[in-house]
Amino acid sequence: MNATLIGDVGATGSDWILIRQGEKEVFSCGGFNPVSQSFQRLDNLLEDLVRHIGSLSVDVYYYGAGIGIGSDLESMQARFAEVLNIGEMEFASDLLGAARALCGDDPGVVCILGTGSNACYYNGSVLTGGHSLGYPLGDEGSGMDIGRRLVKDFYYGLMPSALYTHLNQFLPSNRLDFLQHYKSQLAPNQYLASLTRHLLGFENQTYVQKIVSDAFTDFIKYHLYDVERTEKINAVGSIAFYFCGDFEKCLRVHDLEMGKILQKPIEALAFYHSPNN
Repeated sequence: MNATLIGDVGATGSDWILIRQGEKEVFSCGGFNPVSQSFQRLDNLLEDLVRHIGSLSVDVYYYGAGIGIGSDLESMQARFAEVLNIGEMEFASDLLGAARALCGDDPGVVCILGTGSNACYYNGSVLTGGHSLGYPLGDEGSGMDIGRRLVKDFYYGLMPSALYTHLNQFLPSNRLDFLQHYKSQLAPNQYLASLTRHLLGFENQTYVQKIVSDAFTDFIKYHLYDVERTEKINAVGSIAFYFCGDFEKCLRVHDLEMGKILQKPIEALAFYHSPNN
């Protein structure tokens, strides 16, 4: 029997679980998004995987950002087959990975609230919806969205002095210096999203609660407007996890109920693909 290799792959990094003979090994590697990055990044990821699993025969379940959005899936699968000793393999979107992690084979509303954002309905096997415009036009309620709001308020002088002083350790006082730094970023959406970690410790401030609430309200407005009010809202991602209280409050305002929240889907995906499940 082949071992099982499961990956949750984003643009900046990936989480993997290797299951063999009932034992699990968890590790992290580089990331890859076929929509926005060259195949050199995929080669780097495969080099990381070889260091962890060598020539072990594996069945691969790859859940990744950018899969199914005009990505060259056949070339990706061929590259995996060239480098790794693969039995079966399945490549699917990160949204399907989130759905299987949150709901298994049961129907439900599934959201991603991490660096970016998206939402869809899952009938237990197939996704419908999932129409995010992505960066820079969409990703409402995401880390990128909250980070963008922070930057605007920082340079417009619209945030409390204590938070301004704290952020001034990480952001230049001069907006032109910031703009130059921002334009030099290879992944500006990820850079903006990284700023949200500086809110931890300030969660109880009225200002922080409002800025997060405004972002979640936009997410609900654009992505959950047609959801049946009897459906629970399940979500995966660091923003959903760390700001789950604010998310739940916003859902209640719109007569929606929060369901399961996961920071990362990888452990739940390992359960989903377990032979004993």
